[in-house]
Amino acid sequence: MEDLYIEMRSVYKHSGTKRTRVICDYLLQRLEKELPHNLYYHNLDHTLNVMQVCRRYACIYELTPHEWDLLMVASAGHDYGFLVSTENHEMIGSDLVSILMSSKDYTQQEIDLVKGMILSTKIPQSPKTLMDRILADSDLDYLGTDRYDEISERLFKELYELGKIKDRASWLNLQISFLEMHQYHTDWAKANREPIKQEVLDRLKSL
Repeated sequence: MEDLYIEMRSVYKHSGTKRTRVICDYLLQRLEKELPHNLYYHNLDHTLNVMQVCRRYACIYELTPHEWDLLMVASAGHDYGFLVSTENHEMIGSDLVSILMSSKDYTQQEIDLVKGMILSTKIPQSPKTLMDRILADSDLDYLGTDRYDEISERLFKELYELGKIKDRASWLNLQISFLEMHQYHTDWAKANREPIKQEVLDRLKSL
C-alpha cells in the first residue's frame, strides 16, 4: 500500500491544481489515521486503488485536466463518510467533502459535480454523468478482476465483524444476489470487466 500511496500522491501533486493537492492530502491523511481498524475493505488501500483505476479511465476517456482534477477529489473522498458512520456514508462524505471544497474556493458547480460523483457510488448505483460512471465503475472494479476472491474476503471479514452478516452461507448468497444485480456503466468496463464478473458469478453459483 505504501508504494501505491506514493504513486497516487505523485500523480495528483504533478497533475492537480494546488487546491486539489491540499484537499487530497488532507483526505488521505485523515483516512490513514482515523478509519476504524475493523474496516478491512473500506480502508485507505481501497481508496488508493479506486484513485488508481480512475486514473486509467481518465486516460481512456481523455478527460480534460479540469475533469481529472475533480475526479481526483471525488475518488479520494468517496468513502470519507466512514470516518463518521458505516451507514449512509456516501451522503455524509459528500457533505463533508463539499465543505472542504467550499473552503478552497471551488465553485458551486464544481462542488455539485464532485458530490454527484460520490453519491453515484451508493448501492444501487445510479450514475448520471460520464465522471459519475467512471467513479462508480472504479469503486467496484474488482468484481471483474482476478482479485475478486482476495478483496471479497476482506469485505466478508468487515461485514462479519460489524454484525451485518452471520456466516459463510449467507455471505455466498449475498455475493450471488449482488453480482446478479450489479451492472457496469462505462463501455470500457462492460467490455473488459463484465465477462470476468460473469465467470466469477458462475463459479459462485456452482459452489
